Amino acid sequence: MPDNALADVPGGLERTGPVDFQVEGQEIIEAERREHAPDGGIPGCSPEETRVKNWLQEKPPDPEALLFCRDVSFLTRGIVGILTATGGTGKSFFLFILAYLVALGEKFGPIRPARPLNVLALFGEDPQEIVACRAWEISKGQGFPPGLHAVSMAGKIGPLMELDKNNPTRSKWFQRLDQTLGEYEAHGGLDLVILDPLSRFYGLNENDNSHATAFISALEFLATKHRLTFLVSHHTSKDRVDDQTQHAGRGASAFADGARWTAAMARMPEEVGKRHRVDHRRYVEFRAGKTNYAAGQFSPFYFRRTEGGVLVYEALEAD
Repeated sequence: MPDNALADVPGGLERTGPVDFQVEGQEIIEAERREHAPDGGIPGCSPEETRVKNWLQEKPPDPEALLFCRDVSFLTRGIVGILTATGGTGKSFFLFILAYLVALGEKFGPIRPARPLNVLALFGEDPQEIVACRAWEISKGQGFPPGLHAVSMAGKIGPLMELDKNNPTRSKWFQRLDQTLGEYEAHGGLDLVILDPLSRFYGLNENDNSHATAFISALEFLATKHRLTFLVSHHTSKDRVDDQTQHAGRGASAFADGARWTAAMARMPEEVGKRHRVDHRRYVEFRAGKTNYAAGQFSPFYFRRTEGGVLVYEALEAD
């Protein structure tokens, strides 16, 4: 693996190499749970705290945009987003390219960051060797921005959620992720965290809406606490391979319902390829399905697979 294939990881993580999610001792887990447990009542719900005139005296700013699409707010801070894709469309490559370019502060097709972002990409399926090779292909050996952090979690992390007497609860791995995100805050913090794919970080029944809601809520807790956005990849349902609606994802509809932003990738339909006079087998189509805090709807974008699997944007929609 090239020495500079991955960007520096801050603080104690730099000393130990890839992010280590091991937790030693149940005492640490219980201490973290006690730290976040409410000590009577629901946090922030006393009469004085909820009285609107006490907490709102002037017009608030618009939600902070991390990404813009054609200069319109596209992805905002502090939410959970889901990208669904069929196998073989290159969702992991897409997310890695996006992470690399937004860390540079550069465009990925019509998508651009508000500024160079700090991004952490955790790949749950691909081994470190593959992550390194993809990073090198994406950068073409030109080096990496300091805000780009990426590492394989394959075989190193368990699910963030578990069942406690049939009730979904946050696992020791969730507590370790919470702690790790806090370590980044001492080094400027993160803007975007990528989890690829959902199935490697979930741990519950994908078809149970209450389980899916608990998972989204757990990520929202981290997004709020650490002031960052999660972007989670998810596999498309087998019977909806070419569906690009917000409910194309496998399992419970609550994944898409709970997420504040959704998008989908699928193979380019043959008729679209004919219309644009291109080989549809070499292209994928990207559509934003749900952008709750953004300004509007966005046209489909098209990306061509190149040698090595890297996706390159082509402005076919301009036709």
